[in-house]
This record gives sequence, C-alpha cells and structure tokens, in this order.
Amino acid sequence: MINRLPPNITLPENAVLELTYECNYKCKFCSCPWENTENPALYYEKREELSVDEWKKALGILERLSVKNVTVTGGEALLKDCFYELLHYVRTKTSLNANKKIIVISNAAAMTEEYISLFKELNVHLSLSLPGLTTFAYHTGSNCNSPGNVLHWLKRANDESIETTVNVTVTKKIIMSYMKRWQTA
Repeated sequence: MINRLPPNITLPENAVLELTYECNYKCKFCSCPWENTENPALYYEKREELSVDEWKKALGILERLSVKNVTVTGGEALLKDCFYELLHYVRTKTSLNANKKIIVISNAAAMTEEYISLFKELNVHLSLSLPGLTTFAYHTGSNCNSPGNVLHWLKRANDESIETTVNVTVTKKIIMSYMKRWQTA
C-alpha cells in the first residue's frame, strides 16, 4: 500500500508501531482493531506479522514520508521476538526520535530487569497500563498478575531515572469501585 502513495505525500510527524498481535491479557477495553469483533466497520483481520527486516524497511519508508517520531506498542510489544533489535535499530540506524525519547507502551506482564536496562540505555519513555487497582483481574482477564506487578515496574523504572506514564482506562466499574471506597472513608 505504501508503494501506491503519491510521491509528494507526507505523513503526520508521529506514528504508532503495533509490532505484534500477541498479548498476555484479554482486556475488556482493548483498542486493538483485530480484537474489535463487535463493530465490523472497525475490525481488522489478523495477517502475518512483519519480520524484523520488513519492520526495518517500513521504518525507512516512514522516515522518507516525514515521520519524525515513533511509539512502540502491540498487542504487547515486549512479546515481539525482535523487540530488542527493532528498538536498537530505531535509536541507532534511523533519524526517528532524534533527541527524543522512544515511547514504549506495555502492560508490564512480560517486563524484566533486562528490559529496564535496555530502556535506560536507549532513552525510552515507558508507558504502562494499569486498568484499576481493585478491578485489575476483571479488566485484564488475568489472574496471573496484579496491579502490584505494574507498580513494581513503575518503581524500578523510576529507580533507574526512566521517564514513565501510567495509562488508566476509565470504566464504569472502576468509577463505581472508587465511589464505594470514598463513601466508606
């Protein structure tokens, strides 16, 4: 499709790279179009994922079309087999995110100390999803992890002076949970 664009076209300065369909959660509020089976107009059928070489080619095309910054996400970006290589490639072989942090959006379920080191080395801004403290299992469809896992990795990132953001998806269940807590306080 990119090859069919008019030669003088430019894209917005910021692009979001959805590296993989894989995710370790089944969030009720998932915004990935391949999970949107309820609205056929917004549904995107999964296809074969790009290889590392195809991603590198895509990054070059984005640069030529005036993109300046990329955000990396998924599914769950940390589950992409070539995640390390692609992040290094963005930082060292492209002009993308020059003098800016690379934003990585994650749910932290696959986070490790190695990722923390990588993020510090490559000047990453880590954006973690925290879908409620008391509603975490309900919203993520996972009993394997807890909000404590996300909070742990936010603290570790902070300990290493890695810039962070917390993404909270506000739902009626979350609001009701907090209202109940405030009423009893």
